[in-house]
Amino acid sequence: MNRVALGDFGRRALAAQAEWCKERDKEEEALILELQCAQEDIEVKGEVSQELKQKLFTAKPGLEAVWPALEKHIEEMHVPLKQWRESSPKERASAVAVCIQIVVVKFLKLMGEFRAASILEISIAPHIIPNSKVLDKILRYETATDRSLSRALDRLERLQRRRKGEPVPPPMSVRLTVSV
Repeated sequence: MNRVALGDFGRRALAAQAEWCKERDKEEEALILELQCAQEDIEVKGEVSQELKQKLFTAKPGLEAVWPALEKHIEEMHVPLKQWRESSPKERASAVAVCIQIVVVKFLKLMGEFRAASILEISIAPHIIPNSKVLDKILRYETATDRSLSRALDRLERLQRRRKGEPVPPPMSVRLTVSV
C-alpha cells in the first residue's frame, strides 16, 4: 500500500471516528440536559425515575451494572454526617438520587473529554514517527554523538590518570573484523 493510499485510508478512518464521537457527544449532552432538568423532580420524589434510568442504561449499558453500587457508595459516604443520620428516609433517598445525578453528569462530561483527547491523539500519531529518511539521519547523528562522547570520556580518563600520577598508556583503538 503506498503512502497516499495509506494517508487517505487514515483520514477516512479518522473522519469516521470523529463522526462517531460527535454522535456520542450529542447523545450524552441530551442525557446531561435531561438529568439536570430532572433534578427538581429527583429532589421531590427522592429518586431517579425509572424512565430516566432506562434512558441512561440504554445510552450507557455499563451504567446499569454499577448503578446499585453507586447508590450504596453514596449512602455509605454520607452516614458519618450528623445531618444524614437525623434526616428522614425520604430526604436520604432524595440526597442519594441528587448525588447520583451529579456523579453521572460528571461521568458523561469526562467521557466526552476523553473522546476528544482520543481523536486528537489519533490525528497526531501518524506525524510523530518520522519517515525513513529522517529516521536514518537521526540514527546517524546519534551514532556520531555517541562516538564523540566516548572519545571525550577516554580523554578525560587519561587526563585524570595523568593528574594523579598514574601511568597512562598511549590511546589504542581496537577493531576486530572477522573474515571467513
